Amino acid sequence: MGGGCVSMQETVRYRLIVPGDATKLRKIFGELRPSIAGLTSRDICLAMYRDALVARYVVVVLALQDDQPCGFVIAIINWRTYWQRFCIRHPILAVKIAWKRMVRRICGGSSSSKRVQNDEDARDRHVGSEPSDRCWKQSSPQIAKIVFIGVALHCRGQGIGRRLLEHLFRALVSRRIKRVDARISAGNTASTELFRKSGWLIEQDGLDVFATIDLPVY
Repeated sequence: MGGGCVSMQETVRYRLIVPGDATKLRKIFGELRPSIAGLTSRDICLAMYRDALVARYVVVVLALQDDQPCGFVIAIINWRTYWQRFCIRHPILAVKIAWKRMVRRICGGSSSSKRVQNDEDARDRHVGSEPSDRCWKQSSPQIAKIVFIGVALHCRGQGIGRRLLEHLFRALVSRRIKRVDARISAGNTASTELFRKSGWLIEQDGLDVFATIDLPVY
């Protein structure tokens, strides 16, 4: 075919965040509105961005098309230690996170029966049965947790999510991380399939899905 045809994937660049990326991250965060630690505020995204610039505990990979953000992934290393330090560095956000968790505990049981059934149906369709001794609560300097991965709506279906994971893995391997975990809402079948097709072990985790994978050791 003609040589002038360039796929979207060929125009997308992937890199770790750098100083000056706050505006880009704020833009894509505003479009995707992910929930991180129960908060959808851009403040938590920017707080983790600042942490990623100064500490090894946070890794953020951006996908850029024509220098505009079209996706990103955030992972934290040794998550228990990270969140303890996060609360010290960002006390106002820590209070908001604690408040959200308390509200969820109080209100979650009485209003979620329909969601529970829907999530269980989706989970049963997309979760494998192979058990392991791993779980989300495990924390170690050699374990990273993906707290969010997302791609802009107009860029989905182009393999950007898979490439984000590949670039994240390279960054984590360079930091001697041996294992990566993720926790996915059972209703998020697209993410579950992304992880499954990328070779992750998929398990049930209450109403959510737990995914885990070993990284190569060089």
